[in-house]
Amino acid sequence: MNIRELLLEEHSKKRAQYICDGIIEERAQVSELLELIYHGDIWMRQRSSWPLELLAIKKESLIHPHLHEIIEVLNSSNEDAILRNLYRSMQHMSFTEDTIGPMYQVAFGHLADPKSAIAIQAFAMSTCSSIAHIFPELAHELVPLIESYYATGSAGYKSRANRELKRLNKFINQ
Repeated sequence: MNIRELLLEEHSKKRAQYICDGIIEERAQVSELLELIYHGDIWMRQRSSWPLELLAIKKESLIHPHLHEIIEVLNSSNEDAILRNLYRSMQHMSFTEDTIGPMYQVAFGHLADPKSAIAIQAFAMSTCSSIAHIFPELAHELVPLIESYYATGSAGYKSRANRELKRLNKFINQ
């Protein structure tokens, strides 16, 4: 299975699902998909991110061996497309013991950066919130950060913040 060729032929949910299923059935490799996200043109990055998100939802264990690499890319990349597309998938993930701290740290950094694009902040917020569900003490630092940008946030930021604050406040109020 040549993921690049499949993505060039068609961009659809059906095609994204076909690629995701191909990776699950071992006809393709997660590393091939990640290479397209890291090094493809803007269109290839977008097209590659959809199967990665589906994979994160359906069989995240296939992504786990690549988490250190993904965290490194999130930590070092300045390209919005890469950050947005990787965080879109990461918000659905659970993390291993050795990746949960670094993932939280890098996502928190992007959430706290006022120069980060709205979509990056939103997906980073959900990633941090998911981790805070495992470590509720993190909610005490995450909630004030989310609230600090709320007044000046876009409609997209406020929508995501409302959802995540509702979830996080359950931990704080227990």
